[in-house]
Amino acid sequence: MRRRFSTAGRSLLLLGLVLAAASARAAKEDTLPPKPTRYVTDRSGVLGGRAEALNARLEDFEKETSNQILVWVDRRIPENFTLEEFTVAAARKWGAGQAGKNNGAVLFVFVEDRKMRIEVGYGLEGVLPDALAHRIQEEEILPRFRSGDYAGGIE
Repeated sequence: MRRRFSTAGRSLLLLGLVLAAASARAAKEDTLPPKPTRYVTDRSGVLGGRAEALNARLEDFEKETSNQILVWVDRRIPENFTLEEFTVAAARKWGAGQAGKNNGAVLFVFVEDRKMRIEVGYGLEGVLPDALAHRIQEEEILPRFRSGDYAGGIE
């Protein structure tokens, strides 16, 4: 026998599902790392001594342009996240760029997962649209990664 829910019953069920999804999303976002205190975070060690020089270059770049680029390198995408979920949520939480301008971008690299993604703030989309970010990944970064030069690809 098939049960039918009343309108109130369906509404309560839907509300319960929405609240459960929001709670799960909030719990995941609580596991996001705090905004980096430096331009370059290399949790995998692939940059070695080159991290400091890249950090200085990105600091100079922000002083010259007011645009901010962060680099986050880790071994793996955090558990219970897809690449897109983590990068979008982290970029949103960190708010790269100047307050109110949203003029930042973040390069995420996950070495062991062999994945990367560039998240671009709305304030930079005119300068760095998705198509250009994709081309940078495919033509500049990936060839170096494939040859084992992670530091060169990230730089």
